[in-house]
Amino acid sequence: MNRRTLAALLAAALSLAAAPMARGDGAFPNSQNIMAPAALPHEILLGTNFGLVISVDDGRTWTWSCEQTLNAYAALYQVGPPPANRLYAVSPQGVIRSDDTACTWSAAAGVGSSAALDVFADPTDPNRVLTVTTTAPDAGSLYEVLASSNGAATFGGAIYTAGPDDHITGVEIARSAPQTVYVTLTSGSSFVPKLAQTTDGGAHWTLHDLSAGLTPGAYSLGLIAVDPADAQKVYLRVGAPTGEALAITTDGGASVALPLNLPGGALTAFARMPSGSLIATGAVQTDEVAYRSTDGGNGFQPLPSALPVRGLASRGTTLYAATDTMSTTWAIETSPDEGMTWQPLMAYPDIQAIQSCVMAVCQDDCEYRAGMDQWPESMCSAVAAPADAGATPGAGRDAGPTSPSGKSGCACATGRAPSAEPWGCLVPLGGLLLCRRRKRGPKRG
Repeated sequence: MNRRTLAALLAAALSLAAAPMARGDGAFPNSQNIMAPAALPHEILLGTNFGLVISVDDGRTWTWSCEQTLNAYAALYQVGPPPANRLYAVSPQGVIRSDDTACTWSAAAGVGSSAALDVFADPTDPNRVLTVTTTAPDAGSLYEVLASSNGAATFGGAIYTAGPDDHITGVEIARSAPQTVYVTLTSGSSFVPKLAQTTDGGAHWTLHDLSAGLTPGAYSLGLIAVDPADAQKVYLRVGAPTGEALAITTDGGASVALPLNLPGGALTAFARMPSGSLIATGAVQTDEVAYRSTDGGNGFQPLPSALPVRGLASRGTTLYAATDTMSTTWAIETSPDEGMTWQPLMAYPDIQAIQSCVMAVCQDDCEYRAGMDQWPESMCSAVAAPADAGATPGAGRDAGPTSPSGKSGCACATGRAPSAEPWGCLVPLGGLLLCRRRKRGPKRG
């Protein structure tokens, strides 16, 4: 799922924020995005609409941290750079952060009465964070980009203020040139797509009108990613009456190309592999589609296997996909060959324990979800063991459930992806019950 879609869902959730929180979002369980942090090479984090699912051992075991008060209806989960490796997200409570891997959350000060619609952590500075805010999630509101220099504990003044008819849809910092920042927006009643760029941290901005180079009638523009190796190269998602398209600018917005169009369809996810290959997924009517570019985005070729993808991440030679569990049993699949073939990694019944630090908080929600057959009821009373000292997970991570013998893990676990190389980019009590699985389809590939 892309940032604009998540931001729209978040704005809709603002009206529900005052209602009592009973069990998660109350929605059918599903994935939102997947994270494979470069600084934590054994960790995989799945953002869902019922909290975070975490593995610290390359996907061999999984624990769950439910939605709490601050991260209820949260979206845009992401991991900041080391040494903090802090978690960030956006919720109806504003920009939120966790320094203990979703055990506890705190909300940023300084956003005031504005609604936070986007957040982006500087990939090179653990203390620098940007957020997009609006005074109201509807037309006529004022959109701004605010900056934090203390890891989203507080936000200061605006580094970018949109015009009265402008709607900001995304913000991102360039990894290779951190003083370069991009803001996507649409302007006026015709939603003219524009890209704002600063190369001095926000002191001066250049605003580019992209409409001449995009699909006629384009009415939406989303910021997918800034290329990690080239601060002038930006990947954009374009919405038009004829369908969505992937747009790329290689000169900071002075010009733009459309190398991938999905007539009548929508883009769902994007990732850049360390090799430089670009992977894009989408849906056209009832068909899932996937494409790869090996020439920097000049051309895209269809991939033979496509999943119902909600998010992509890459690390080393492994591509991770968060999949739509309304369409498939699996929540995560991996590819060792840039999307040519896929291997199932995790389904919700594979989650083996509540994260120990939130066990009491998540108990009722866990039992409710077990009653819906999301996972075995025994998972709600399994005890997560401390992280294995032989691995290199982040501090305070849980490693998995402890069996009666004291060993961690599940003896009948399915095959897992190999240990991933670091790089980052665009849902029981023991014995046989611990290893219970849903009936699954054949492996792909």
